Amino acid sequence: HNSLGDGSYGNIDVNGCENCYEDGPCTCHVECKFGYEYLGGGPSGKRTCEEHEDEAYKGLSFGEPPVCGRLQDPDPCAAGEFPNPDGLFDLTACKEDCEPGESCIGCKIRCIEGYVWDGGSDELEGTCRLEDRPPSSSICAEIQDEFACIVGMQGSMPCCWQHGQLDGKCYLLGAAEINDPNVKCASKQIPKWMPMPQCVRACQEPEEKPDWYQNVDIQGCSKCIPGQDCPGCSATCKPDFETYGVPAGGMRRCETKEINGVPAGVFPDVPVCLPVEPVPKCFAPITAEVWHRQGKAAMKGLAPHASLKIDGCEGCTPEDEACCKMSCADGYQHQSGDGQLVPVACMEHHQRGEHL
Repeated sequence: HNSLGDGSYGNIDVNGCENCYEDGPCTCHVECKFGYEYLGGGPSGKRTCEEHEDEAYKGLSFGEPPVCGRLQDPDPCAAGEFPNPDGLFDLTACKEDCEPGESCIGCKIRCIEGYVWDGGSDELEGTCRLEDRPPSSSICAEIQDEFACIVGMQGSMPCCWQHGQLDGKCYLLGAAEINDPNVKCASKQIPKWMPMPQCVRACQEPEEKPDWYQNVDIQGCSKCIPGQDCPGCSATCKPDFETYGVPAGGMRRCETKEINGVPAGVFPDVPVCLPVEPVPKCFAPITAEVWHRQGKAAMKGLAPHASLKIDGCEGCTPEDEACCKMSCADGYQHQSGDGQLVPVACMEHHQRGEHL
């Protein structure tokens, strides 16, 4: 008789078994349907019609059908089990488990304060992948606990837990004793978080800073990696300050140095930024009466004379080549006779320790 039926529990494909006889030609073939795995019971493959002694299949039959089912689905990668051996990952935004083979948007990972990814990213998503379960020297038949069985391996083969009338028992996958397609078998693969880039210590500004450091405008330098160029990182003088010595501006590069025997990333010196010296101004001309009353010590810049008329010299700077005009006063005539206004230049010089 056809002990295979039309498929045990609907999980097997039975083909060519309708017209088989003892010792006659037979094209009977049985196998697990796509998506199902052979768990145990009778063998999978070619079958012949022959005598069997088993009570359930006694007489001429194809014997016990195979048991086909599914292994345990691999668990997701658990957010709380993300590896962080050095404590350099900030996992506060990794709150959701991640299914194998997927990028996990619910698990955002950053480096802790003072560290950056060596790949330059700001934030990364955890990714879960499947790996083969490692072989074990355990013997499935010796395992007495259900949980230990459904995560156990005998060599590279999974163990399976089959519930009985009174209790359950652990079998090796493919054992003839397995007759229930709902048997629980260990998955052949286990989830594992993919390795992340390294968090490296970000380049640091010097701990001891000179007074003029506060005059420097530092931008985009908080995530620079030691030994690498850092585009966008610059140090320039703030407004109303100018550079002395080291040129200001341009990209900064983080260098690797040993500090107290420990490699660390440090920036080169920033430019020396000091206040811009104000441009000297020429004093406004004074009248001849004031000149005579206060004496020459009161005059800085133009020394007027009663014969001269000086106009528009208030606030002149050395940068102005001709900011004011000088001509002959009323009642006086220029020696050339044209009486034209003469441009007057403001110049910078030192006199008796004074900056004029």
